[in-house]
Amino acid sequence: MARSMNCPKCDADISESYEPDDWSCGISEGWYCDDCDLGVAGWEHPCEPLEGDVFIAPSAPAEPLGTPISELAGRPDGTRDGDRKHAEFVRIAKSWGFD
Repeated sequence: MARSMNCPKCDADISESYEPDDWSCGISEGWYCDDCDLGVAGWEHPCEPLEGDVFIAPSAPAEPLGTPISELAGRPDGTRDGDRKHAEFVRIAKSWGFD
């Protein structure tokens, strides 16, 4: 079910004009106001948080997430550091289901 939406220009209820994404032709979800000839994309008016929504961390966390690419190596090179980097690469690959 589409959420309710009013036209940002004339404030008319345009909820019934909702159309979902159609990636076969590159159209993203949204609404259309016939009176104003105005399209309103879904990303322009995101949903308000609701009770029970999961919190998504901000894009700049206090501490770095993950392993920096400089700490990974696709092949061991015979050095202690290279072998350690390769072992970390293998550990991450296995966690994603790769052999």
